[in-house]
Amino acid sequence: MKTFTQTLGLILLLAMMSTTLNAQLVVTSYMKLTDTRSNYLDLEQQWKKIHEQLIDDNLMEGWELYEVMFSGADGPHFITANHYKDMEQYNRSNDQFAESILKIMKEADLQNLMKTTEATRIQKKNEVNWRVDQVISDKKLDYLVVNFFKVDEINFDAYEEMEKTYYKPFHEASMKKSNRAYWGVYALFPRWDDKYQYVAVDGYSDEGSKEFDQVATWKEVHGSVSMEETWKKMAKLRTPQKVLMLRRIDALWADQD
Repeated sequence: MKTFTQTLGLILLLAMMSTTLNAQLVVTSYMKLTDTRSNYLDLEQQWKKIHEQLIDDNLMEGWELYEVMFSGADGPHFITANHYKDMEQYNRSNDQFAESILKIMKEADLQNLMKTTEATRIQKKNEVNWRVDQVISDKKLDYLVVNFFKVDEINFDAYEEMEKTYYKPFHEASMKKSNRAYWGVYALFPRWDDKYQYVAVDGYSDEGSKEFDQVATWKEVHGSVSMEETWKKMAKLRTPQKVLMLRRIDALWADQD
């Protein structure tokens, strides 16, 4: 999310949260293009330098750019994800944004970049998510399948427990047998959206589809626990709302060489 377009309401809402929140925050922005794809990607290369400076100043943990596959005319066409290690870092990023960026560009150039940005794409929506859990592999991440789920408030804890207890170890084992490269569950903040409250992310490497025996893998991980019955229990806790397929275009990370 480009800092200059953050709404006052979002900033105030996040500021009300404790700065001791011990969870990685991911701020995602959904972009609709009003210019050509090529011009937008050139623009993001300019913003990449800004994100790199924020990372160098310990104001961000990472930045990712994804293209939405099979998107319609109304978009979203691209999604950016800004990663923060906690709420304290997020707040510092807002407070020190200008100070950090003016180290690498003049204020007039920054203002011109903002104007060009507004003329190139429209931010359809910004979302703040905190990470519930994840599994990372050493494979190159090329594609994401993002699943949006509606979960009733009374089931928040039960849903998260099911993901951590049964699905996390299963996905971890499946990564050793397939082209799966990532799995993660994120909770929308705040969770009062009436459409969905959680996002489950499956990541894949561009190594071609690699089939594996899901039933056998489940038994290796969970023994006699029924895969079918577990899926039925999970189906009662969450309701699928939509799915997005994304292709990764670029990324930066704090620990990147």
